[in-house]
Amino acid sequence: MAVNGRRKGSAAEREICKLFSMWWNGTFQRRSLGIAGSDIVTPDGFPWALEVKHVKTMKTRHLWKPTADLVKFWKQACDQAAIEDRDPLLVAKIEGAWFVIQQMRGVMLTKEDNMVGTIDGIRVIIQTIDGFMLDAERVRDAQLAKKAA
Repeated sequence: MAVNGRRKGSAAEREICKLFSMWWNGTFQRRSLGIAGSDIVTPDGFPWALEVKHVKTMKTRHLWKPTADLVKFWKQACDQAAIEDRDPLLVAKIEGAWFVIQQMRGVMLTKEDNMVGTIDGIRVIIQTIDGFMLDAERVRDAQLAKKAA
């Protein structure tokens, strides 16, 4: 990867760490280079392994018809998540907007703007980052209410 690509990736990871730290109310940090696992070290209780990508050549249309790069990124997210025994969460900046891709398993669709697709034979849900965060909060609140009952 070129130096500028590394710098762009680092900047994207820092942006996601800041955004997720404010949202989840925990500390998200970039993982040190050379250490196995996803791009971001997440707080205890966070159910996903985060893989962050910012590729200027990727377009939103590639979410419906995945390119080789998107398939490669998804496989990387799945492999890293397996190391951490978590579900994969690919966070990708595409045409200036953040999108979240996660495996369909256990996902409750609540918004009409969610997209469902297939990447490398796996059913996935594709959401804007805002849509993902709203849905995840609702699911988390339901789980907390169930535990309290």
